[in-house]
Amino acid sequence: MGQVLHGSATTTEAVRRAIQHSQESLRGLAKRYGVNPNTIAKWKARTSVCDVPTGPKEPRSTILSVEDEVAPDFGAVAELEEVCSEWDRRERKMTKRRRKIGAALTAKIALEALREHATATCLAQRHQVHPNQIHGWKKHLLDRAARAFDPKVGLDAEAASARAIEKLHAKACPRT
Repeated sequence: MGQVLHGSATTTEAVRRAIQHSQESLRGLAKRYGVNPNTIAKWKARTSVCDVPTGPKEPRSTILSVEDEVAPDFGAVAELEEVCSEWDRRERKMTKRRRKIGAALTAKIALEALREHATATCLAQRHQVHPNQIHGWKKHLLDRAARAFDPKVGLDAEAASARAIEKLHAKACPRT
């Protein structure tokens, strides 16, 4: 079976052995094996071809002992609950209601944008809204501007279409 290398290993034991026994320059060996010249120097200085284990010499655990695990600190639990409830209270106080902009103000801002006396960014800062919102309102106004001058469009036309829909429902679902 093949040799198992760690994640960042760039050389095998056979390559390391060849490096240690070679008389070629560090640059030449680095170019031949495609590794850094510092890696070549490191393996030339070592007497073994095995990787040196990295990490702590004596492993230490962060796992709690059986006694600590069994006996929770109820004072810390109560303190944590208090902090969480305080956080919840602050968050409830800090929540800001969303600003509702009325139709009149929306129309006013859209008309100002249509006049193009000020940029959308300037209008947005003045009225405390996002510029994309202003562009959307302007487009909405332009799309529906014909309704103001077309007698077939408007409240009368909408009422007529609602009556027509009611008649169709009456025909489709007659009451007995």
